Amino acid sequence: MRELTINGQSGQSRLLIGVPFAEIETQLDKAASVFIVDETVKALHPKCFEGKVVREIPGGEDSKSVDMLEELYGCFLQLELDRLAHIVAVGGGCVCDVTALAAATYMRGVQLSIVPTTLLAQVDAGVGGKNAVNFGGFKNIVGSFRQPSVVLCDPSFLKTLPRKELSNGFAEAIKHALILNREYFEFLATHAKEALAVDEATLERVVYESLVIKSSVVERDELENGERMKLNFGHTIGHAVEATTGLSHGEAVSIGMVAEAKFSLKRGLISDASYSALLSILGSYELPTRLYEGEAEEIKAALRKDKKRRGERISLCVLDGIGNSRLEEVETDEIEELVDALCLSR
Repeated sequence: MRELTINGQSGQSRLLIGVPFAEIETQLDKAASVFIVDETVKALHPKCFEGKVVREIPGGEDSKSVDMLEELYGCFLQLELDRLAHIVAVGGGCVCDVTALAAATYMRGVQLSIVPTTLLAQVDAGVGGKNAVNFGGFKNIVGSFRQPSVVLCDPSFLKTLPRKELSNGFAEAIKHALILNREYFEFLATHAKEALAVDEATLERVVYESLVIKSSVVERDELENGERMKLNFGHTIGHAVEATTGLSHGEAVSIGMVAEAKFSLKRGLISDASYSALLSILGSYELPTRLYEGEAEEIKAALRKDKKRRGERISLCVLDGIGNSRLEEVETDEIEELVDALCLSR
């Protein structure tokens, strides 16, 4: 077991890595009132939830909606939860997101803990206190910042993930390494075989190294006024690709990282060798590096809905070598040129 702590403005969060879900009640400072569980997780691990108050919801992007928020509020009222309630979300990033926002807003905020069950959620989406739902065609447009009390990462959940879901999570892990830790990048580059084979020790280290990076960034900039925006590397173009192509989040972020790294290459901030290393590591983790579907105009239209946009400029995380990055205000025209080049590779 490894433990990290985030001391944020919105509360303290304990990150537990390598702790079995069976021990969750001993790790919580207050008993859970209800477990909001991804229905697929419940079906795969039914014994985990015996004797617990459970409400199942679907996983996936469709659950990140105002309609699902209303369902959760109705559930909380039906259970007669009060301000002393403790809600535990169990599932992938989408289930964690919508449950976290529901907990943050029900009765102006009740206690929340999270058990992320996908690699993507363990290394990124379930940690850091950002939560949001989609609305009106805009991604993550309604949300809040509020740290969960506990985030428990049990590696045994990862053993039942489809291989594609594992790859999705590695996209976010590679992102962390690219922006802030070259040594971690080299570890990922040399351990792809073990990682994709769900070697528990390898995955525990991946989760730990990613959370060291993310927790340090969140502590310095919880409300995303500056440095935390580096964690959006690959996501500016990636979100637009995801919205218009039907690719999964990790696949879209992979393509977004390739496109946004091309910006750094054009500026002379990274070498051809570093760019090739990025393409190589993404391929090792079975992630796409070229776009074979989707139209440039549709992707650019989605980019114009990016909440980081300020007029005709977007704050973009650019690589300054592998393991280093910085933020730049970039003209939307320049980003749209990257999209055009991306779609020409079909």
